[in-house]
Amino acid sequence: MVRTLANLPLDGGCIVFNFTNTVNTWLQIPDFDYLKDYRDLLAWSEKVNLLDRKRLKLIEAYLETDERNGDRVFKKLIRMRELLHSFFSTIAKGNSPGADQVKSFNAVLAQAHSMIKITIVSGETKVVFVDREVSLEEPLWKIVHSAYEILTEANFDRIRECPGCGWLFLDTSKNGKRRWCNMQVCGSNDKALRYYY
Repeated sequence: MVRTLANLPLDGGCIVFNFTNTVNTWLQIPDFDYLKDYRDLLAWSEKVNLLDRKRLKLIEAYLETDERNGDRVFKKLIRMRELLHSFFSTIAKGNSPGADQVKSFNAVLAQAHSMIKITIVSGETKVVFVDREVSLEEPLWKIVHSAYEILTEANFDRIRECPGCGWLFLDTSKNGKRRWCNMQVCGSNDKALRYYY
């Protein structure tokens, strides 16, 4: 099967892990990256419902006026993807992230959370990141906020790393024994290897 963003599995269980899982493997040098430029990031954002259609259109229109900044922000997002994978991979292995990792994460978290605005409508609180302003970094803020939610709300024992590809996922299975990002892909590959060898 040809790899495309359209058929990228969403096995992470949360926004941040679906973001880190946009390369085909973390266990070796990836030979395929689902995100090649900022426009791919927007397509991924739509796929995972990171931003509503109206926001996406506004950011897309803004990108047309500032492609160079789009390239800069995209590179920043890719660096953040590497940091987030390393950060949560360490947790999945039962260890604590290093001081430098935590410092880097906190710097981006502080920026993201400085953009949060709260609205309350009919007794319901809604978290938004901008009002009328448009920023190419908005997807990054939402991804980092997802990471924050996992760090503050999830059981660390349920943060897992697939032994087949290195993808991260939140184990929401009843017995907490999920091993693979996707049983039909990495799980089947492992079974086939054990069968033949």
